[in-house]
Amino acid sequence: MLLTGRFLYQVMLALLVSLGLAAPSFAAEADKQAKPEIVIDGIGGELADNVRSNLRLAAQACDAPIWRIRRLFETSDSDIEAALRPFGYYTPKIVKHYTRVKSCWSAHFTVDAGTRLRWTRVDVQVDGEAASDPAFRALIAANKLKVGEPVSHADYEDLKSEILLLAAKRGYRDGRLSVHELRVDPRAGTAEALLHYASGPRYRFGEVRFQQDAFAPDFVKRYSQIHAGDYYDVSAIAQLQRDLMDSGLFTLADVKPELAATQDKRVALDVRLVPRKRQAYLAGIGVTTDEGPRLRLSYENRRLNRWGHTGEASLRLSSVRSNLDFAYNIPLTDPRTERLSLQAGYQSEHIDDTDSESYKASVRHIRRRADGWVQTLFVEALKERFSTGGERGDSMLLIPGISWDRRSADDPVSPQRGWRLAMELRGASKALLSDADFVRGHVSAKGILPFGSGRLLGRSELGYSLVGGFSDLPPSQRFFAGGDNSVRGYGYHELGPTDASGLVVGGRNIVTASIEYEHPIVDKWSAALFADTGNAFNGMDLNLHHAVGVGVRWRSPVGPVRLDLAHPLDKGADPFRIHFSLGPDL
Repeated sequence: MLLTGRFLYQVMLALLVSLGLAAPSFAAEADKQAKPEIVIDGIGGELADNVRSNLRLAAQACDAPIWRIRRLFETSDSDIEAALRPFGYYTPKIVKHYTRVKSCWSAHFTVDAGTRLRWTRVDVQVDGEAASDPAFRALIAANKLKVGEPVSHADYEDLKSEILLLAAKRGYRDGRLSVHELRVDPRAGTAEALLHYASGPRYRFGEVRFQQDAFAPDFVKRYSQIHAGDYYDVSAIAQLQRDLMDSGLFTLADVKPELAATQDKRVALDVRLVPRKRQAYLAGIGVTTDEGPRLRLSYENRRLNRWGHTGEASLRLSSVRSNLDFAYNIPLTDPRTERLSLQAGYQSEHIDDTDSESYKASVRHIRRRADGWVQTLFVEALKERFSTGGERGDSMLLIPGISWDRRSADDPVSPQRGWRLAMELRGASKALLSDADFVRGHVSAKGILPFGSGRLLGRSELGYSLVGGFSDLPPSQRFFAGGDNSVRGYGYHELGPTDASGLVVGGRNIVTASIEYEHPIVDKWSAALFADTGNAFNGMDLNLHHAVGVGVRWRSPVGPVRLDLAHPLDKGADPFRIHFSLGPDL
């Protein structure tokens, strides 16, 4: 009797295991370790990926009930067919095989996708005001749905989504898709895509209401290029928000369209502004090889009055150069792009063979052009007393000039690709309240490109002067080479023409160039190899000086820190020179 009971128990247990309702503990543990195997042959790439992700069978584990696995295996044909249809394959042939392997299972599918259908008819229509909208015309012209092209449901869905998204952005709030159909007949080999959009009227902007009390309402309105009656456009709203934040006057610019309360198909805008603190103070210390230790103190008043006038004062002290500068900035008619800056300052400079003390005042018209260039027109009055080499002078200059500056980078802090170009033309004449006649042009360029796993950095400088009496020209208007951002391996302003006693007095012209490869090491650290060349000179006597070196870079929170060991290639020069600097790459 006991033997019969054990026999019945073993039979029942075997039946439960075979049905997937029970299993010995060792089998359950083995199932946890094993993984099902699903093999898909005959297709690859995105087709195979989509088939695998659409197979409900692929979501089952080894210990799933056998009845469920078998049911999903039997219905897997429909899963595969559904996964192939979005790519235009409607008549696949599928051969499949299922195997139970030890404590798990495997499934093998051989898929012949068949012939891919092509679009036999594409009917995309836009009715209403959007029919004449250039943005819709461009969208329809660029869409991928073309007669004769392979069928892709994704292209159809993308175009449908893009039409609705563009309509929302352009203010067609009453628009709808009156027809959106895919008609496919695999037997006849036809595939039709139909999209008809009825846009209705395009909404317009209503009143732009600013909520703030820090500035005069008329001044703040000058930041808005949106006027009541203009066509509604989401990009114009985003641009208004960017312009207000870029002004530097606000910590928050929240622009909200009143979509729920439109009147006469007009959308009002509510703009809530939070001004920045009126005053800001800054104190900092640093060190560079050119100037040694330096101290900087600055003060900014961001709201001198309700018309957006700002003021700045800064003091910089070092053993080489000390400055005291003031600026008063006035936004003009379009405060986004134009301002007038009244500046004044004092500078004292002591560099080996050159000492100078200067006072200056200038008026600058600064304009950001639509093409990205920042243009500055200026007139500067300069009073400078100097001694350089054996020369001494006291010069008064009235200098008109113009400059252009533009930069582009894929990242403002740590660019992998970018460039900057700066150009300036200035001059003075004895006929216009000056003690010297000269015209000076200066161009500087920087570039960054990815190179291997690192970056390639280059910079160059070119300056040229026409001077009536060179001895009358103060050092601030001459060219010198050498230093952290010039030809490394040489001291700051160490290179240039010399006088009879061998002291550097600067030159009429300058040429410098540098090439550097920077390779990442770990985290924010990288190593650099570089070569520099250049000199300041008169006439065509270039006499270029060269240097090579290695360096270390650290991406600090306030900008890249550079430590370089440079070796000058001139005979008789010091064997090496250490350079330390901090500043942006561009």
